[in-house]
Order: sequence, then C-alpha cells, then structure tokens
Amino acid sequence: MYGKSVRDLIGSDVKVLADGSVVGTFPYVEGYEQFSSNVSEQSGHFFPFSLTKAGSTMTFKKNGKASKTEIEWEKDNVFRVENSDTFEVEVDGESVVTFNFTQATMKPKAQLTSVSEPVKAISEPAAAPIVEEPVQGEESTETKLTQDDLTDMTVAEIRSLAAQNGYKITATKKADVVQQYLDQQK
Repeated sequence: MYGKSVRDLIGSDVKVLADGSVVGTFPYVEGYEQFSSNVSEQSGHFFPFSLTKAGSTMTFKKNGKASKTEIEWEKDNVFRVENSDTFEVEVDGESVVTFNFTQATMKPKAQLTSVSEPVKAISEPAAAPIVEEPVQGEESTETKLTQDDLTDMTVAEIRSLAAQNGYKITATKKADVVQQYLDQQK
C-alpha cells in the first residue's frame, strides 16, 4: 500500500474487533516516502486497512477533528497512528467505523546494535485487515460474511481473514475457497 507491503506495516497478530479496537503489534517504520511528502510523517506506526462499504467520498476524523474531508473514496487506505489516536471513517457522510489503538502494541524505533545471530523471518499478513460494515445487534466480534462479500475479495484477502478467524483453507480455486470459508463461519 503506497509502496509498502502490509507485512512491512503491521504484525501478523493485528486485527480489528467489532467495536473498532485495533489489537496487535505495530513495528516502527522509517522512510515511508510514498505515504507523505512531509518528511516528519514518513516515520512512525502505520495502519493499513480495506473498506468493504463503497461510496463516492470519504472523510477521516482523527481524535474527533476532521483531518481529510470529502476525498475520493478508496478501498485501501493507510493511517499514521499512535496509541492515543482514534480515527473515524465516514463514507458518503455515514460513519462506517471508529478505530482506536489503545490496545495495540507500538514497537519503539529500532536502535542499532551489533547482531551476532542471523535474523529470523517472521510470518506476517499478506493483506490488510478488512473493515466490514457494522451489523446491528450482533454481539460476536466476528462479522459474518456473505458469498457476495467474499467474491468481492481476493483469494489472499480471504485466506488472511480465514487465518485471523482460525479457519483452515486448503482449496486453490476461488469458488472453492469462498465455499470453505462460508462452511467454517457457520
């Protein structure tokens, strides 16, 4: 997203709960030039996410104040965040989600040290967390997806979401992947 992969921006444990709380680990990222031309905004913690609610325009409110208003709608977005931040996302004037990061773990900027052992690779997500439209009256933190919802997603996004929910996807064809996901969310 904007020149970085999701795995560069968030840990494999990052997920969005039904109330908008974001949990998991955020590495400190430096030199994210495609995020902003302002050098002071190119380092920090970044939250990539995908919206399923489509529209024409979006408004972002950071800590209750509009930071971007009526910008063109995009499915994939990235916020620069800290633990104290809340971000509300509106699509066509309707609030879709308010993210809060108080439960997230923000890793500090890495300090240079000598490394005596090789660095081990860490398995991290290939797709951004999917933000579903809220379902009225639903108490579960897991949003039930329909076949249409899943068909609109890529196989990689479905696999990532399945892994977050503890589902096992073995199929390779998209139609079979969708069906396996639907069978396991019941």
